[in-house]
Amino acid sequence: MSQTVPPKAPPDALPPVFRPGDARLDTSAIPSYTNTWRVTNVGPDGAEELLGNWEDRVEYEDRAGRRVLRRIQRSIRTTGAVGTHLDEVDAKTLFPLRVTQTYEGWPSVDLSYEGNRMTGQDVWRPVGAGEDVPLLVKVSLEFPEPTFEWHLWGVLLSSFPLADGFSARFVAHSAGDPDASRLRMIQFHVTGRETVSSGAAGPVECYVVEVDDSEAWTLWISTTRRPRPVLQLKIIGRHGTRWFKP
Repeated sequence: MSQTVPPKAPPDALPPVFRPGDARLDTSAIPSYTNTWRVTNVGPDGAEELLGNWEDRVEYEDRAGRRVLRRIQRSIRTTGAVGTHLDEVDAKTLFPLRVTQTYEGWPSVDLSYEGNRMTGQDVWRPVGAGEDVPLLVKVSLEFPEPTFEWHLWGVLLSSFPLADGFSARFVAHSAGDPDASRLRMIQFHVTGRETVSSGAAGPVECYVVEVDDSEAWTLWISTTRRPRPVLQLKIIGRHGTRWFKP
């Protein structure tokens, strides 16, 4: 009895594009959790510098018949500077609902979504103006199609149907990120599995997920999304390699 074998995709074929509302997205395995990262930077010379701590919390809230996933991040630098970031999304569809961000000495970001429309205020920085020239910009725009909010990062990727060899692309907006394009296509790929320490919960099997963005990201995402979805994160940038670990 013969079987028809589907042809393999060419090696340079682009992965599928996901959008908010895609039925393949699923946050049901992502638990409520609280986590603290220790953030370090390893410079080109191999020297390691402690940058501070990054607190990360996910909680759920029922709001007018809609289940809302809330992710709250708080950075505490060794300099004493504190920043906060809140993302609220529809837990079923991953449609963004609200983004807020504060950082000492900078104006606050506060953006609300209604479908494809985004309104509020954001912080921009003119190219070539230097690092300390933030501009508060009033925003009212409509995207041509549903768009993710990238600052959800690891929680967003954890909602995809990750598996060995899985790849995908998606368009995302990045609020309050003056060093990167506000709207960009992000592509990622599951390159394998590794077991890493989760701290008190012991070793956890993870997918190793590599992200093509303005910087090279690698995330270790729990195959079960527990005890929390992202166990550690590495970002290779122009000033070295940043590590986020428990």
